[in-house]
Order: sequence, then C-alpha cells, then structure tokens
Amino acid sequence: MKKLCVGVAVAGLAGILVSAQQAGSVADEVLRLERAQGAANVKKDGAAYARLLADEYSYVHSNGTVSNKTEEVASTVSSDVKWTSDVLSETKIRTYGDAAIFTAIETLQGMSKGFQPGPRRITDVWAKRGGQWLLVGGITTLVSKDTSSTSSLSGLKGLKAKSVATKTADERAALQADEAIAKTDLDKDDAKAKAMQTKDYSFVSRAGALSSPSDPPTPDHTSNVVAYDSIRTYGTLAVVQGSLLWNDVNKFSPGVLRFVRVWVKEGNAWKLAAEQRTPIAAGARPKT
Repeated sequence: MKKLCVGVAVAGLAGILVSAQQAGSVADEVLRLERAQGAANVKKDGAAYARLLADEYSYVHSNGTVSNKTEEVASTVSSDVKWTSDVLSETKIRTYGDAAIFTAIETLQGMSKGFQPGPRRITDVWAKRGGQWLLVGGITTLVSKDTSSTSSLSGLKGLKAKSVATKTADERAALQADEAIAKTDLDKDDAKAKAMQTKDYSFVSRAGALSSPSDPPTPDHTSNVVAYDSIRTYGTLAVVQGSLLWNDVNKFSPGVLRFVRVWVKEGNAWKLAAEQRTPIAAGARPKT
C-alpha cells in the first residue's frame, strides 16, 4: 500500500510539473509573439504582422478607434506610421488552455498620425488555432500623467444602448454575466461585483492606471449606458467589446469610453478576469 501511495504521489507530482511546464511554454510563446508583433510594427512588415492576427481580429486603439485585420495591416505599412521602437515591460500572461490574456506596458517611440508616442497599457487576447497562436483582439490605453478623477476625457459625449446577437450557449451566458456586472454599478452592489471577478482580476482605467485594492472608492453612478459591439468565445474564455457612458452622483461623466472585458469560465460560472477602458479622441469615431 505504501508503494502504491508513493507511486500515486510521484505520478501526481509529475502531472503538476508537466502542467507547469506546459503553462510556462505557452507564456514563453505568447511573449515571443508579442515581441514579434512589435518588431513587425517597427519594421513595417505587413506580411509578418498579418500572420499573427486571427481573421476575426478586432482591436481598440489608444485613441478609441477600432481596427479589423485588414485595417491593422494596412496601417502598419502606411507612410503615416513611423514607430522607431516598441518596448514591453510589466508583462503578465495568464493561460486558459488554448487561450491566453497578455497584459503589459508598451512604450512606443517615433510617430504615427492620430496617435501619441510613449507608454500605454495593453490587454491582448491570444487563441490557439491549428497549432498556431493568433492575436484575436485587445485594447490599448495611454498612461496619463494626470491622475485626477476628471482626467482622460472622451471626445464623444452621446451613446445609445445596443445589444449584440449571440450564437452559442456560452456566448449567451457570458453576455448575461457582462450585463449583470454592468448593472452592479447602478445597484451599488460591490459585493456582487467582487463575487463575479476572478482572484487575479485586473482593471485598467481610462487614464491607463492599473487598479489596486488601496484605491479610493469612486462616486456612485446614476446612469450607465452600454452599447455592445461583439462577443466571442475561445473555449473557456470570452471577449466582450463595446462602449459605455455613465454619469455619477456629482453629475460628472468622462464621455463615451471604449471597453474590452475578458471573461473566464470557472465551473458553470463566467468570472471577469480583465477589464480595460480607453477614451475616444476628438475626431476619432468608433464603430459603435
């Protein structure tokens, strides 16, 4: 019996080590691809960039514009884009089978029409297809030096609520979870919101600030309008993209914000793993 127990323990430990190695290899591969994407951007290598993007790719940029794969590749080779360096720091990779969430600070130097150089926080989502990891979408937010509650205002002030069609049971369940957590702002139900988040939940504000438990509470919202653009699932991970507009008890609103929320399925429940917002620059029109 002791030999059997030892054998089971060794087998269990081996399984844990293999799992850790697999997770490590995925993280290494995603980081390598993120760096390859940055290099392709600087070198204006459209073909290399295209190979990294999924066909359904949709990305929210730091000025609030949204690009699909065709638009992204065209922008990369455009004469209006002249980035000279792309450096990643504070990288973190969370893996979920054949999907992964990548967060970091990306610092761009050079110039690009309609964009600002400097640091920005990013949340990227990768999915594995046919043995290849592809970037399916994400969001970028400039890191503002202004940390006041009225910083990083949007150039767009009006928004109409809009839902989005779902095709699968997982999409419907993830969308219902997203609608429920959005409602917690109006209900002032912080406990429910917390219960719907993963233990490693990350939130990036419209000013590019990564939230922490020591942050002061924000004023209560008196209205909250959400317009959904899309919801896509990748196994146990779901990506929700859209826009939101809220007003608080002080009659303050930052204007329309673009958002991406990434949900992870834990058992039968969808939990929010990452959320990021970015304001819309004056003259930049989102698809919502």
